[in-house]
Amino acid sequence: TTTTTTTTTTVATTTLDGGLCYASLDGVASVEGKGLGMVTTSDLEKCQEACEQREGCRSFARCPRWGRCFLKDRSFTGGESSRTNGDCKTFYQISCSLTTTTTTTTLDLAEGFTVKVVSYNLYWWNAFQKNSWKSDGIIDNIKSTLRPDSLGLQECDSPSEIRSRTDKAVETASEFQGAQGVMVKPNVFSTSNSGSRDLDATGKWGPRYVTWVQLTNTSVGRAFW
Repeated sequence: TTTTTTTTTTVATTTLDGGLCYASLDGVASVEGKGLGMVTTSDLEKCQEACEQREGCRSFARCPRWGRCFLKDRSFTGGESSRTNGDCKTFYQISCSLTTTTTTTTLDLAEGFTVKVVSYNLYWWNAFQKNSWKSDGIIDNIKSTLRPDSLGLQECDSPSEIRSRTDKAVETASEFQGAQGVMVKPNVFSTSNSGSRDLDATGKWGPRYVTWVQLTNTSVGRAFW
């Protein structure tokens, strides 16, 4: 009998619509970096939008009582020291690979033999195009941390780029439609019955597809979808 164990890992963040990700310090950063201007608003999303539109902005100090956000050029990792200054708090951009909910499933195909299946939304337009520096963290996460046997991808405009930048840790197993499909670890599976279907649910971001592939583990001969 095949059993499945699923774990989901996230970190606390705020996310601008479309996948631009922010985390915050406990207060205002002790060293904030160079000032890039001020925005008169207490709305968090408007602060994020202002930082996104300002060249070189990597963080901002939001002060709701004053109704202002102060844009900064410094990047943070979360371990920096902070200080108390009213209700002000520093928010900083981080790779969406740290905030995307990534589901990992372990399939017991045979006694002592498991397959690691991962589902991953890459936020391609943001992490690989608009803010391409974020893609380094996503690639490293796939290659060094997740190390999946089977990888289901959403918002993936170029599976060939994922294959190349992960040093061929994964290769394409299914067709990709609507920027989603399946990749697998090389030399682990044979593939068959691959396909896709338009779900007739076109919305703001275009058509919606479902893609599929049947994978057969070459070591034990067990198949799954």
